[in-house]
Amino acid sequence: MPVWSPELVVDEPLVVRLLSQFPELELRSLRRLAEGWDNSVWVVDERYAFRFPHREIAIPGFHRELEVLPQLPALPLAVPRPVFVGQATDEFPWPFFGSELLPGVEAGDARLDDAARAGVGVGLARFLRELHAVELDVALPCDANRRTDMARRATLAWEQLGEVERLGEQRAEPELTARAWLGYAVAASERGDDPEARRWYREAALVADDTGCAEQASLAHQGLLISFARAGDFNDAIVEGWHAYVSANGNTARQAEILANVSQALYDMGHHSAALRGFAAVIAQTSYIRVLLPALGGVAMAAAALHRPSVVHAAATRAEALMSSGWPHPVALTLLDLADAYDHLGDPRAANSYRARALSIAEAHGLHSLAHRAREGSSLDERRETPIELDHAAGLVVDSIESLEAPSDLCVIS
Repeated sequence: MPVWSPELVVDEPLVVRLLSQFPELELRSLRRLAEGWDNSVWVVDERYAFRFPHREIAIPGFHRELEVLPQLPALPLAVPRPVFVGQATDEFPWPFFGSELLPGVEAGDARLDDAARAGVGVGLARFLRELHAVELDVALPCDANRRTDMARRATLAWEQLGEVERLGEQRAEPELTARAWLGYAVAASERGDDPEARRWYREAALVADDTGCAEQASLAHQGLLISFARAGDFNDAIVEGWHAYVSANGNTARQAEILANVSQALYDMGHHSAALRGFAAVIAQTSYIRVLLPALGGVAMAAAALHRPSVVHAAATRAEALMSSGWPHPVALTLLDLADAYDHLGDPRAANSYRARALSIAEAHGLHSLAHRAREGSSLDERRETPIELDHAAGLVVDSIESLEAPSDLCVIS
């Protein structure tokens, strides 16, 4: 039996029988709202949400919730407050409870832009801060799911990927096979085994390319881009990145992110003009702030290397207009790139201002690597003075990037 299978199926007839414990309910309507690993949730009369556990492992936590929820103070966001508490029966061995239905949609279905997501994130952070500040005399449980046991979780993930791979073979569905091999690649990469990760990314790319699984092809080639770039094999990284970009056709947000990766590889190779064009093209392709801000930082860095101060200023102006809506990490990263760009232009006053702002954000949000970079100062010494030669295939990619549309203020020569 799969580990997520319910031990007891909570269907509509069972729910109706259990709700008979509450004669005050009119039970005009009843619908299943959701099912998770441990519980089934049913909506009663479009007013109450009743939660029914369907696995024994969930019961200690369920009892704890019944104890804690009524004790919580007012919080910035609504939480379930038990209104009805049902008792175990001969056919249902566990308690259950009903609370007022909290309206809303799943975050993945809300189609929020970056600004809206940032707003939700701030509200959620405020809620969690106040929730975690509440002190209750309730013992914390042992984690029956062993979520901190990384060895067990890795083994479980590997077994599940193997099951996906077997299903792909049995059903002759290459998408499943490619997904499994992508999973193996990610697992190898997380272990730091880049050669093994590269092998699985290649296998996944071959299957996905041959069978038209565009999403998996794009993911596999992007994995190869990152793996080759880490190894300093920039020509291969750029070629794989362009394959990923082309395979993502129709998904402009994804294409913009991949193009930013390719442009960074070009910058690291010392091909600043091509990198500038690529980063500027990203600006034309997406409205996602988490991608836009680092791309503007890339524009500023590449333009500074080419001694184009007007482009640096244009990138800084655009970035400033977006920072109030951005998440802390891309904002701090972009500020550091602007600082390095202005250092290269010989403007220490602007550079120090940007760097101080970046350090403040990084320290406030625990972004330790960015805080370290801010304290260390300019990374100009790391810039490659002699470009790595482009091979033929990478040169063709650069030609394609140069043909992409880009905002004129980020490409002018001054």
